[in-house]
Amino acid sequence: MNTMLGQKQGLLRLVILTLAVFFLACSGRGKKAEEIDNRPSFYSKLSSITDLSVTISTDYDQLIYNKGEDEDIYQEATMTVFNGSEARIISNVLIRPRGVTRRSLCDFPPLMIKIQKKERKKLDIKKSDNIKLVSFCKDDVNFGNLVMKEYLIYKLYNILTDTSYNVKLAHVTVKDTLNNIKISDQFAFLIEPTDDMARRLGCIYDEKDSSPVKKIHKEQYKNFVVFQYMVGNTDWNLSGRHNIRMLECNSINGPKPVPYDFDYSGLVNAGYAKPHPMLPIKKVTERLFQFRGPAKEDFSATYTTFKLKKSEFYAVINDFPHLDKNMKSEMISFLNEFYTNISNPEIMMAEIMKVRKKK
Repeated sequence: MNTMLGQKQGLLRLVILTLAVFFLACSGRGKKAEEIDNRPSFYSKLSSITDLSVTISTDYDQLIYNKGEDEDIYQEATMTVFNGSEARIISNVLIRPRGVTRRSLCDFPPLMIKIQKKERKKLDIKKSDNIKLVSFCKDDVNFGNLVMKEYLIYKLYNILTDTSYNVKLAHVTVKDTLNNIKISDQFAFLIEPTDDMARRLGCIYDEKDSSPVKKIHKEQYKNFVVFQYMVGNTDWNLSGRHNIRMLECNSINGPKPVPYDFDYSGLVNAGYAKPHPMLPIKKVTERLFQFRGPAKEDFSATYTTFKLKKSEFYAVINDFPHLDKNMKSEMISFLNEFYTNISNPEIMMAEIMKVRKKK
């Protein structure tokens, strides 16, 4: 009798254990399903609009006051998104000034746009990093041209590699809600959030990555360095991850560097842009090959890649409708110098050694 009772109790315990494991497994599958959010992000919603226009309505005086503060202060704004003349999205957002030089220089600084949870729910979009808006800085056509040239540099890097930030051109109007006036309207562009880019590429963004040069994806790093040399950009630093994001893309070859912020490049040639005083150049239109690796590193395959992309690079500039012929000609002339240099091994060896001579 006791034996039969013991068998029944053992069987009961087995059934309970089996059910517990089953429900735990189901719970785990449910949790994983919840974590996979297939809804679009706010950036992807905006980038899918063909003729994108954006109106940002906010307290302009407060925005200008906040750009002088050391801390990041968000303020409320209304963002109306149009496809041509048709209003598609009206959303309450938070904005704050961003950047360093342009934050202090600009009448209308670059912005960080933040979408809160209740707005994400209303728009049926997933949680994502904040969106950077690169604005026109001042109500002046010359500053507008600088923004357009920086936009084109992102498009050039898109031609070189998919491991790059997508950007979306938009006509942006700024309205002051306090005084009920229009501040300005010009073209600007939105930068794809880093987590959006990582998801698109099937990669992971590691904010704490500190891999040394020898551990970084070699081919991607060489493309990165030569591209920065091509556009004349020295406003980056690998050790401090200045203007660089590192993506881990399940590669045994190491993380891939992705550049951003090109307003200090020679191809843009902004009046406020100056090289870092520690660099052996006096102006941003002087190129500097900032390769950190063996002086005799073979770049022949990398140079060939750039030569093969030359016609595509030039088409990005020549086919762009928002710069005049003279501006495009200046940009092409600057790139022609790059192609002359990489076709001469002696010039490039001297360029590689130049940065090593400066302590």
